[in-house]
Amino acid sequence: MGEASQTERVRQHQLAVARSMGVPPAVLEVLGKAEDWKLREWLYICALDGFPAERLGEYAKGGTDVATLCRIREEFWRERCARTDDLRKDVESLGREVRQASLESKAAREAVEAGVGEAMKRKEREHAEALRAKESAILVLKSRVGELEGELGRLKGEKPEPDVTVKEGEQEVRKEPAGQGKTESQTGQADRPAKKAREEPDGQGTPATWFPRAVAARFQVRRREREAKRFIDRFVAGGDLTAEQLDYLLECLEEGVSVREMERFAAPGVPVGVMRRLNGLQRKGG
Repeated sequence: MGEASQTERVRQHQLAVARSMGVPPAVLEVLGKAEDWKLREWLYICALDGFPAERLGEYAKGGTDVATLCRIREEFWRERCARTDDLRKDVESLGREVRQASLESKAAREAVEAGVGEAMKRKEREHAEALRAKESAILVLKSRVGELEGELGRLKGEKPEPDVTVKEGEQEVRKEPAGQGKTESQTGQADRPAKKAREEPDGQGTPATWFPRAVAARFQVRRREREAKRFIDRFVAGGDLTAEQLDYLLECLEEGVSVREMERFAAPGVPVGVMRRLNGLQRKGG
């Protein structure tokens, strides 16, 4: 009676320990049915190792002894370690692949960065060349403008003598340019009406017969000065046109085309050939 009670206390103690360790109820049932306490102890250990309840039940019912169960446990762990080694090999293989991919990505990134750097350098060179071309064109245009300003200054300095004809009765008095002498009437009475005719037109005839040439010349000079300044402000200072386009527009300015007329066909993206044809159409239609 005392031995049975002792065996039962050991069973209950082992079950309490297994229960405290979170062993599933199916495993607790297998442990409760095992008679040998040593076998029960190893079944409990195998349960903690991860043996399923079905296998533990087979070991308990089949009369497996402790030595055999220990060998089974060793084989179980050997298989698990082998699976771990396979997993470790897979992880190492993936690590090598990741490192290889990283190296390839680095090489690709370096190639892209080198290509971008080369493209940036090429763009900078092209920009510098374009700036030099524009600066050269501006210098050429400034030289041409300086020549035009010199010509305008020369025209300002010229004061041509007006050629005025005055009718007084049936006698004509004409003032000839210096060095050619005078007309038939050389009296002071004939000079005074001529001066009066220059200062006060009588309303008869066209303006070309009485408007002084010096005033007309000054008007033309001022007009050219205004057009030259408009041309510089509109086309040269902006720096958007090429040297070829500016050269053609300067030719148009020299031919008498106004800046307002140029604005109708001149634009940064319009080729010189197209500008020339548009200018021709405009002058034909104008």
